[in-house]
Amino acid sequence: MEIDWKRAWFFISQLLSIIGFVFIGNLISLFFGTVVGKVFYHYDNDTIGNILLYPRPEAHQSMYLRIFQMFNNLGTFTFPVLVYLAIYKLPVFQELRLKKFFSFFQSVLIFVFAFAALFGLSFLSELNQSIPLPESWQLWAEKMSGAQEKMISSMMFMPSILHLIANIFVVGFIAAFGEELMFRGLLQPFFSNWTRNIHWGIFISAALFSAAHFDLNGFIPRLAIGMAFGYIFYYTGNLWVTILAHFLNNSIEVVVFYFKDTNSWCNYFLEVKYMPVLWGLAGLLVTVGILFIFKRMKKPIEEEAY
Repeated sequence: MEIDWKRAWFFISQLLSIIGFVFIGNLISLFFGTVVGKVFYHYDNDTIGNILLYPRPEAHQSMYLRIFQMFNNLGTFTFPVLVYLAIYKLPVFQELRLKKFFSFFQSVLIFVFAFAALFGLSFLSELNQSIPLPESWQLWAEKMSGAQEKMISSMMFMPSILHLIANIFVVGFIAAFGEELMFRGLLQPFFSNWTRNIHWGIFISAALFSAAHFDLNGFIPRLAIGMAFGYIFYYTGNLWVTILAHFLNNSIEVVVFYFKDTNSWCNYFLEVKYMPVLWGLAGLLVTVGILFIFKRMKKPIEEEAY
């Protein structure tokens, strides 16, 4: 089969430009995160470095980590997408499918989806961690997992309702908005057009979404939820629906963390070493069923989305 080099170079150049914008956005976010630490928290460079590398569950550090994470997410995901669309003169709301809001029925389906996904993803996480890995990979995975647990432990330290609201805003909304802009709004159509196949587009963007979290032990569940978000976006043609799904998925976990010391069910959900198989399978069944409902609701005209 003859390769269309002109078309191939077009997509490669576009992908390189996206990577470049992500790199620039990271530098900008690092700058602003550092400035906030120095101006508002009176941290020096060494203190900021120690907080990022060795975070502790303390009120001031936890709030600063959220602010730093907010800038990091905006710089890594939101900024590159908006710059890409601006430079290539693409209409933002039309390109990202943000022109319409979600309906009441869609929101109900997404609420059920988000709760069911908690059990399904926990089940997939158990499967992921049972996969044997080469020793070097396992050591790397444990190291990354340990670093993430320290970060999560610090960010999820919520001594007051203010910290809960801050986490819902940063971990819930900002993360969901930026990641959905990048992985579903930009990269999914990009790879779908490149491969001329919507399913490959969904899979590649979901794989990148999972890889971006640098958590080998959680790669499969994040790949699965990324693909679920991708199909919801494809079936609805509305990025707000996937943003809502992503927001709820993150925010429910934040709320569970907040109430874990006062609610036995929340504590059980976080501390239990395994998820009952039937719960996990039921969660997966419900999420797949909701995807099927969205597929049945898909309008033929939306086939033009890709």
